[in-house]
Amino acid sequence: MEAARRVVLTLPAKAEYVALSRLATSGLGSGSDMAEDVVEDLKVAVSEACSYFIREAPAENETDRSSSPPDQEAEELRIEYELGDEVLQISVSGCSDVNAAGTVEVDPFSEFGLGMTIIRALVDKLELSEAPESRTLLRLTKRLK
Repeated sequence: MEAARRVVLTLPAKAEYVALSRLATSGLGSGSDMAEDVVEDLKVAVSEACSYFIREAPAENETDRSSSPPDQEAEELRIEYELGDEVLQISVSGCSDVNAAGTVEVDPFSEFGLGMTIIRALVDKLELSEAPESRTLLRLTKRLK
């Protein structure tokens, strides 16, 4: 049994960078003996997890001069992949307004709930928890054997 492979990716929390998370997921899957359909499912799940943290940027004419400059860490996504022999665990963290509450139980018809429903259908376990520095963590677990 070999040690788990670990890959960490930090991206701006902007929609145009979600493709990089999909590319990293694809690369990790192709370097292992994961079935192609499993890799495709994981790419969708990671995209949905990233989308949960992405905020719509304000229009240029809607800037609020009274607010302080944005915190760079608050605008970042951190994606951590841990690939073992039998399990792939993907942790996505970022800033969120939703309180972390353990196992995800949400209204599947809400905007938040639809993404979580998609992720839940594609992975074996989905957890939502608090992370350091007022961040939220989504942990996706997929059994490979």
